Amino acid sequence: MNIRNKYLIEIDNFHNLVKELADGRIYELTGVNGNSSASTLANKINKSFDEIINLIEKNEDGTWESIEKENNQD
Repeated sequence: MNIRNKYLIEIDNFHNLVKELADGRIYELTGVNGNSSASTLANKINKSFDEIINLIEKNEDGTWESIEKENNQD
């Protein structure tokens, strides 16, 4: 399994957070309570990136790979 497939969910989460920022969906711009503040979004992006790197460094299963393994045990 390649890295993109192994960590599909983690990578998608990271991309979604960056897309929110790129689309300007931050509270300071929109005033919408459901949108994250710029600092909260930056913290989420950093955390998401660190999680992906830690999984890769430890060669641990990504969420999608864990789900696939669980489904194949049934």
